[in-house]
Amino acid sequence: MMDRFFLDNDGNWDDDDWDDEEGWDDEEWDDEEFDGPPVNMMDLMAAAQAAEEDQLDHALHQLTVKELRQIAQRRGWRLMGTAKDDLVAQMQTLLLEARQDPYMLAGLSEKARELLAATHTLFNINNTIFQDQWEFLWRQVLKHEEPITPVVQELESYGLVYRCRSHGEDIHHHPILNMPEYLLPVVALIPQHKATISPLKRSLPAARPFLENVEAIINYLAAGGLLRLTPPVGEHNPEGHPSPWVGNWPYLPEEVKKLSAYNLYRAFYERHVLTVPIRRQLVDVASCQPLVTAVGDPDALSWTLTLLQGLQVVTLDETLTVSLSPERWNMLISLPRQQLLGVLCQVWGVHVGDVWELRAVLNQSPEMSVWRLADAKVPYQTLLMELVMGRQTMLRLLRGLAEDDKRQDEWFSLSDFVRELCQIRPSLHYNLLMPDAWGFRQGGKPFNPENEGDWLKTSGQMVRAAICGPLYWMNMVELRGSPDDVVAFRLTDTGRFLLSPAAPNTAVPQSTSPGEAIWLNDRTVQISPGYEMGAFLALMTQLGTAVPNQPFTYRLDGAGLEKAFIAGESPDTLNRLFLESGWRLPNAGLDYLEEVYHRFGLAHLYDDLTVIEFSDDMALPELRAAGLLDNCLVHEFSHRLVAIRPEMVATLLTRLEGRGYTPRVTEAVS
Repeated sequence: MMDRFFLDNDGNWDDDDWDDEEGWDDEEWDDEEFDGPPVNMMDLMAAAQAAEEDQLDHALHQLTVKELRQIAQRRGWRLMGTAKDDLVAQMQTLLLEARQDPYMLAGLSEKARELLAATHTLFNINNTIFQDQWEFLWRQVLKHEEPITPVVQELESYGLVYRCRSHGEDIHHHPILNMPEYLLPVVALIPQHKATISPLKRSLPAARPFLENVEAIINYLAAGGLLRLTPPVGEHNPEGHPSPWVGNWPYLPEEVKKLSAYNLYRAFYERHVLTVPIRRQLVDVASCQPLVTAVGDPDALSWTLTLLQGLQVVTLDETLTVSLSPERWNMLISLPRQQLLGVLCQVWGVHVGDVWELRAVLNQSPEMSVWRLADAKVPYQTLLMELVMGRQTMLRLLRGLAEDDKRQDEWFSLSDFVRELCQIRPSLHYNLLMPDAWGFRQGGKPFNPENEGDWLKTSGQMVRAAICGPLYWMNMVELRGSPDDVVAFRLTDTGRFLLSPAAPNTAVPQSTSPGEAIWLNDRTVQISPGYEMGAFLALMTQLGTAVPNQPFTYRLDGAGLEKAFIAGESPDTLNRLFLESGWRLPNAGLDYLEEVYHRFGLAHLYDDLTVIEFSDDMALPELRAAGLLDNCLVHEFSHRLVAIRPEMVATLLTRLEGRGYTPRVTEAVS
């Protein structure tokens, strides 16, 4: 069975009751021009785990010793000792480890498991759940008539939900633990809405195979193709603006200047809002028309680019020119295609740098804009997290459809799906902030997200955009209607595979073209991408250099070839790699490798070079893994000696000192 990557319910965000939002301010944003920070998946998972443990510890400390022992008795556990801190530590370990037990929920009633599954789907971990929300979910969505109180008490007795006592008794609850999906029953939260489709409403053509779009971008950049972003429409100081109104948000200077003219004391007692400037189009289409033609949709190109930025596969310089990080891409391309698609899907689910949903709303009208309360204490990341949490809720709802065997081939009315989501989760994009902290406006008039009509034009439009955009581009849904009027959607085999642990393995969509490689001379090759070209393209990007102004054309020489020889490769082993990729190296090319290999190592002369010498073999891999050497490396001579760009010395020193390293700097060596 193929290893898989599935979207999880991330537990590393909470509301204002549980006091861990300050950690968001510490994120380093290297590429803020993309509208958000890059995602470091390892840091993200570590932060999620640490936050979940802290929140569980806080919740358990709110219980009495008697209540702790009652939960332990209910679960069949024995707590040792009498000190409360010791009991909490034992209980926390038992609760976290119990999630590995496939029979963990066997002691719960069927209705308790159903309520737990529904809660897990609609509410992010540590969202506030008020009693009226419980009642609506229980009676209107799950269609039960008996009281909900005994069922909630059953979940409390099992240590799965906790009453928040910080603001008074029984005000609201929190779900704490992130439960593995396979433990939970499938709950149909979206009623069956078979789409009534006119015969004229035909299926839209299937989206281009997503991994081929990704590879087209990578190959275009590797071949030296130009790709620029459009200029930001405002300014942004990720470290924070000195004004008490701005903080680390993007802003329009003219608005801040106008607000600064107010009497500061008076202004603090009045409500002021600022525009959040968001570009309506990310990619400068004129700079990369061949790539836009290859991908087929500038919106798909922009969104895929933000995904690659989230994985730090692409970076941005001060001229807004996008460049490729070959090392990071080569790590990803080594994965089987199913796993690679799973990783990309998972990153989208948690990528705080993706504001595609906001753009979709803004592009409805030139008069649309995003506003936020002028308060520096609320960080920009909070709004970005709102988008992620809404995205996660939608994906969990779709997972329920993916796991419903009776609805495998069913077309769903898109309008009905969006309206139903409005009914069961109206605060879809207001999990951390109240609706009066940010929102949309048109012609200066703010939308009211508590009004269904306004909700459908804002949150509803974001849901529609996610289905008709990223989910369609990732080949997870089929669409029916027209590009401007999609009326229905249906999950594909790929969509079910990526959404549900229960779905069977499925082949990754690919084109019908195998691709082709034509050797122009002894060591230059021109490639036409296709489904048979993946291994060969990866090999050429490692061993060759891009021929300027000739997309998908590589020459076998340069630092990649030298690095291969340093790593112990020889002409024979490289020739074997070419054969395994399915494309034979010409005899003249093999002769060239022999010639270079014979000369290799005889002499190395370097002028005006900045080098780093390490004291052991572990330092370089650690710095690479932490991303501290990104955009700095010129050449790796050995595991203990590397060359870096002279102009990046100051930046690298700042990065190293920020992580606790104390490098000794020598100005010159003669």
